[in-house]
Amino acid sequence: MEQESKDTPFGTLMSTNPPRLVVLYRQGEDGTQQFQWGMVGTVPVLTLIGSLVEAQARIRHDSVYKCEESAFVVAWEGDRPSYWCHQDVPKTALLGMLETIKHSVVGGRLEQQAAAQRMQILGPDGSPMRG
Repeated sequence: MEQESKDTPFGTLMSTNPPRLVVLYRQGEDGTQQFQWGMVGTVPVLTLIGSLVEAQARIRHDSVYKCEESAFVVAWEGDRPSYWCHQDVPKTALLGMLETIKHSVVGGRLEQQAAAQRMQILGPDGSPMRG
């Protein structure tokens, strides 16, 4: 699934501590596929969602760089994402995990928008102010 990096080897890139999405993988003792994910640093939410869509396409077409960690990583160098994956991470399960992450990010975004719409600004007398 991986290709060699033409730009920055994974270890060198990680030493610069770029913003990144990290999806850790391990095979459980009972044979289950176990994933954990998180963000290091921040990227705009729409950039994250778009990068998840692109990551899914790259995985399907075996167009990601080799990663030494048992993980899948999207790292942003400026506004350019790069995609890294360890050879032992199962492709189909990873695609499912990325879809799960995408739904989680979109769901969180929608919750924030709904909460903002429910919030009203009150005037000094406690009644809602009109715009």
